[in-house]
Amino acid sequence: MDRVLEGASKALNQLVDIHQAFIYNIAWKMTHSNEDALNLTQDVLIKVMTKLSTFKKESAFRIWLYRIVFNEFLQSKRKQKEKAFPSFEEHDRRLNAVPDPELTPKEELELKDYTREVKFRCTSAKLICLDREQRLIYLLGDSFSIDRNVGAEIFGITPQNFRVKLSRARKELHNYMEYRCGLIKKSNPCRCSKKAKSALKMGALNENNLIFKTCFTKKIGNFVTENLDTITDVIDHKYVEIFRNQFNNCVILGDKGYLSADYQLDLFESKQIKLEVPMRKNQQNHKKQTYIFRKKRKRIETLFSQLCDQFKIWNDYAKTFEGFKTRVLSKLTALTIIQYINKFVFNRNINNLKVHIV
Repeated sequence: MDRVLEGASKALNQLVDIHQAFIYNIAWKMTHSNEDALNLTQDVLIKVMTKLSTFKKESAFRIWLYRIVFNEFLQSKRKQKEKAFPSFEEHDRRLNAVPDPELTPKEELELKDYTREVKFRCTSAKLICLDREQRLIYLLGDSFSIDRNVGAEIFGITPQNFRVKLSRARKELHNYMEYRCGLIKKSNPCRCSKKAKSALKMGALNENNLIFKTCFTKKIGNFVTENLDTITDVIDHKYVEIFRNQFNNCVILGDKGYLSADYQLDLFESKQIKLEVPMRKNQQNHKKQTYIFRKKRKRIETLFSQLCDQFKIWNDYAKTFEGFKTRVLSKLTALTIIQYINKFVFNRNINNLKVHIV
């Protein structure tokens, strides 16, 4: 932050990257329009950059930033969706204008994607019916689960007042949906699937105007399926090159499922490298491995289980690859330091990680 205030352009770009996604998400949930959300995000970021010199570090920068963001949202011109759904009564009128035809089980299955689209659009429109302050407080408190103390500081009110306002917004939504929406009560008449069928017939929905475009998910899934063998072959080849260049005339413990039979034969013929699979005691033709193999295998398995459990190496959330790499390396470094202390300082089991270091 100090570098930003000093005028460093790279630091400013990093600051924008950190907060831009959150600002856009709030803007999109406020307007439910990609175009309006992009325009709002751009306007807010410009205003933030022009006001950076007024940041006095009296509060967290995030609080200062979001206060500007929400003030801008509250004061901006009414958007198209807000004009279309100014109240719950108007939402109810528009919803009732869409017929509720009967559906066969087959039709319900065929309309699955469109039903999800209707559900999303309808609940979004209900949120638009709240006034802007209620909408923002509801989004912060429910959608983004922001602590009421932080929310209160952003809006310049007491935590108790923030909690009361959030409760009122929830109550308004619930009161409207309780006797109408089939998602709340199965006895209620409104069904997303029925509305989807009518919306398709009326032309309000078609495969080109869906917000949730499952076709992209299907395309990605199809690509993975079609190219899996090719990718696996490339990975196998890389593994073979590593072993061929570094080892010869040896036995490697592993799982034959990771390497195809052709690659296993190639390794054996070119470098006399044999792949041996560890067997369990209850398997037929079980042959007990030598002590050194069993010890090394146990150490490797223990190491990876500790990395996954104690060090949570699978859970590395980062906005950039550099951030991801830093998190992984820091966990590996921490584990290595503990192993070093165990072995060379206290002369105890190297993988004994669940004890006090000193």
